[in-house]
Amino acid sequence: MTRDQWLFAAAMFLVAAGAVLPVTIPAAPRTVMRFPAHQARDVNPDTHLVLTFPSAPALGKTGKIRIFDTKDNRLVDMLDLSIPPGPTTPDTQGATAPYTPVPYEYVPGRFTNANTVPGTPSGVAARTPATYQLTIIGGFTDAFHFYPVIIRGNVATIYPHHNLLEYGRTYRVEIDPGVLTLADGSFTGFGAKDAWTFSTKASGPRAGLAPLILSHPTAVTVAAGETATFSVTAAGIPRPALQWFKNGAALTGATMATLKLERARAGDAGSYTMTATNSSGSATSRPAALSVR
Repeated sequence: MTRDQWLFAAAMFLVAAGAVLPVTIPAAPRTVMRFPAHQARDVNPDTHLVLTFPSAPALGKTGKIRIFDTKDNRLVDMLDLSIPPGPTTPDTQGATAPYTPVPYEYVPGRFTNANTVPGTPSGVAARTPATYQLTIIGGFTDAFHFYPVIIRGNVATIYPHHNLLEYGRTYRVEIDPGVLTLADGSFTGFGAKDAWTFSTKASGPRAGLAPLILSHPTAVTVAAGETATFSVTAAGIPRPALQWFKNGAALTGATMATLKLERARAGDAGSYTMTATNSSGSATSRPAALSVR
């Protein structure tokens, strides 16, 4: 008889004898919920990373959060918790700080964390020192101070640097031990082997504006031989192409905002619509009836 079989037989004997045995109920697993979920797809590149803990976590003052592109293992972003978010004491220069008549020189271009070092002067101002957390928002290269991690209750929200994650990529998030901790020591971050991965959307939203019908054609009644006119107003970016239809069939050469049917005949009577189309979509007007007396 094995040891486990002996212990089981002994327990059954004690139960039969009326003994009360202590029962140990295993604790429920203390999981950490991730958003985006592990291996999630179609994630927006500007997403925040959110961890929901079973109890309130503590934020450390050392360690790093790293985001890698899994295709080539390239380090895309890194948040260093040893760098403070921003100054906590007033500026001692006060009113004596020198000012320039033109502090910022706005030059053409799209400047982001991906192509510019945060803290780069946008004019004649001094470079913003990298002694605090810095990120570029809205093209302001002088950069803003920010909190890389904010904790509210049981939820820790991680804020990657803006504009570094791209569409159509799969990323791996690694969190050093000590960046976020629980009182019971059950959370030790995510390493390379148990990393947190997610994939971004294949592409961004299409640029432009789908067509919109601003004014619809109205019903027309004419006598035989007269001119029948339908008009429509459509807008969109890029400018939409127009096409008129009669009873659902396209009218050859009818591609202007105004449709004129000269010397109308009984055979021209029917239902007329116009469809506007561009790269962002299409829109069709309400039908308008033509009656020929």
